[in-house]
Amino acid sequence: LGEDGRFQALLAFDETRRPVGVMTLNEAVALYAQGRFGIIMELYVVPDARSAGVGDRLVQEALRIGRSRGWSLIEVNIPAGPEWGRTRAFYAREGFTDAGAFLKREI
Repeated sequence: LGEDGRFQALLAFDETRRPVGVMTLNEAVALYAQGRFGIIMELYVVPDARSAGVGDRLVQEALRIGRSRGWSLIEVNIPAGPEWGRTRAFYAREGFTDAGAFLKREI
């Protein structure tokens, strides 16, 4: 948890205490969200632990955190392209819906 409570990192471990997943969450504020909301910045599960429910448990914990902090929603950005189809399908199974794409500019 960051000092101001706006950043959190969640870690997942297997039964041997080996780290198998990480998720980072940021809190943001926007009019369209009617206040505070969460952004999943990163979600990574080691390849041999995928399809074992690790990502699902991390998302469920993010939802719990969001509810406790009064967030109206949680967003995640997924790059375009067929190589991200499995990632898009994972989030769809978790109840996320398509809400458009982000653009970026390096500074």
